[in-house]
Amino acid sequence: MSTPNWKEFAAKLDSQGSSSVAIHSQYHKEFRRCSCGVDVKSAVELLTKAFGSPISFGNTPFEDAAERIYKKLIALGEAVASGRVSPYEFEELMMVILNDGHIDSHLAGQEMSGFSTYRILAERRGRQVAQAQVSFVRGFALALAQKDARYWDEVEGRFKPEPIVARTASYLGRTRGTAYDGFTVATPSNTLYDWRLGGVELHCTECPDLAAAGPWLKSEDTAQLDYPTLFTKPGECDTPCLYNCKCSLVNLASGAVGPAPFSFEESNDSIAA
Repeated sequence: MSTPNWKEFAAKLDSQGSSSVAIHSQYHKEFRRCSCGVDVKSAVELLTKAFGSPISFGNTPFEDAAERIYKKLIALGEAVASGRVSPYEFEELMMVILNDGHIDSHLAGQEMSGFSTYRILAERRGRQVAQAQVSFVRGFALALAQKDARYWDEVEGRFKPEPIVARTASYLGRTRGTAYDGFTVATPSNTLYDWRLGGVELHCTECPDLAAAGPWLKSEDTAQLDYPTLFTKPGECDTPCLYNCKCSLVNLASGAVGPAPFSFEESNDSIAA
């Protein structure tokens, strides 16, 4: 399917009464392309390289969890690249890391909300996110098993460590969205959130609209229908910036701020955030 001109697409939906947030969301969902021209496949490739570089972690509950997950991912990537782990073992071990990692991330997000934590909820949500990644992990493992040229050096007769470790580590990215689910799910249904833009120059075109449209209501199951319902969160990959999103949610009642974006030691300023 060819990607239509953004202005024509927006004008058509605008004439039908759609909001700017709805227009951006629909364009992204249908064509997997940001209205600013960012191709999702290219953005993922750039982000994968970024996750292959060192990451600085703070001392919040989510960053503590993320650092543990990151170390496990790096170690697994190095193990399969060196031949100590087979591609078939890689898939199984990777899913264990992701399953446990998303559960821990959800719990960390709940803790950051300032409300009670519910492990049973974290297990359910965490496993759902991990299961959604099975096909991607399986595809990666298959590419390794088939000695795909992206990961196999035919001349040297060995795996290329850098792209393997980078792609393995990039699975950390989605954990922030899981943590944000924990951050919001633990609060009352009438909680209002402010979507705050990250301090970067290059934003994707959807996040500024999300910031302008708030405050956002956690759930539509309340009497406060004057506010839009929060339908996504930073890092859940529903915006073109994917898991590079630098935005944050702030609980307007308590002032609690959600999980911070990842801090790469090497700049990734060329990727919309």
